Amino acid sequence: QIIVGIHNSQPTTLNSQLKVYPNPTDGILHVVCPDARRISVVNLMGQVVLTLNSQDSTLNLEFLPEGVYFLKVETSDGVAVKKILKK
Repeated sequence: QIIVGIHNSQPTTLNSQLKVYPNPTDGILHVVCPDARRISVVNLMGQVVLTLNSQDSTLNLEFLPEGVYFLKVETSDGVAVKKILKK
């Protein structure tokens, strides 16, 4: 699956509720977002490199090469996106 663009339907509300740390990360990333239904990590090519269909709050990104990624969190209210750096 390739994502061409990411539309943020509720940018202010959802992005303020989404907490991601540590950023930059060495591999373990913690995600806090109420009502998260799906969490995806997307590379700069638009390819989904990780998808979770649960409310897991800890992501293991150790398998990914260093670089910039986008964390996409889908909720019942819309989609929130945060840029993350894997070092």
